[in-house]
Amino acid sequence: MFTNKESTWGIGNVRAPQSRLHVDQSDVLAFPDANSPLSKVLALDQLSVKGGIWDQRPFDSVSNTLLVNHNVWVYLDAFQQANDLAEQRDVDRVPKAYLDCIALIEDLFSRSSWKSAILQNRTLLDQVAPNRSAMV
Repeated sequence: MFTNKESTWGIGNVRAPQSRLHVDQSDVLAFPDANSPLSKVLALDQLSVKGGIWDQRPFDSVSNTLLVNHNVWVYLDAFQQANDLAEQRDVDRVPKAYLDCIALIEDLFSRSSWKSAILQNRTLLDQVAPNRSAMV
């Protein structure tokens, strides 16, 4: 959920539980963090399909492909939401520094000489996206 706190503007990860215990279970476990269309219809027993004692990994290539599809959807959806919020200038859900950067970028496109404006706003830019090469 995006808020005006910068810490909410990242994409975390959740490890997909893999276990032979999920294979052919009568007690079907839902896909964790079901927010993609695919995860809403999948259960863990449909991903963990290999259950032999010699199977180190219960997921097969189809399971991996389904997870990739889910992950791509999650990223694209997050980018779309973030862009929509930024375009709306939603001060309750977009950090002030991000909104200030958006305004700066719009201003830069209207200038014939933009380099001095970037130097003048270096503190803001470094706050939002630090120059890691300068930190070495």
